[in-house]
Amino acid sequence: MIKQHIYKFTTIIAIIIALYAFKPTPAANYDYLTILAQTTGNGKGLNISIGGRDFKQIDLSKDSKGWYDFNQFVSFVQEYEGYGWQLETSSVTYTVSPNGNASCFAIMKKQK
Repeated sequence: MIKQHIYKFTTIIAIIIALYAFKPTPAANYDYLTILAQTTGNGKGLNISIGGRDFKQIDLSKDSKGWYDFNQFVSFVQEYEGYGWQLETSSVTYTVSPNGNASCFAIMKKQK
């Protein structure tokens, strides 16, 4: 009789441990930020969307050294990394033309 109670008790404890050990963790909830940097044309500047709620533009014309200059883009990414944002992906597009044309796109994320 005592062996039967010990067996039941051990089985219940094992089931409880198994249920907690394999409990799925909830998916992380993130905010996303996109940056489009254009060095020429009408959209020249940093175009930033934050979390699908906020949008801001930063003019690059006064500080830019040319169509190939992405220093402000890199500085912005570094600044937001300091706020806890992580760079997920980025791409650079260059068009060879007499005026030159370049754009850079990045996605960053931060846990809510």
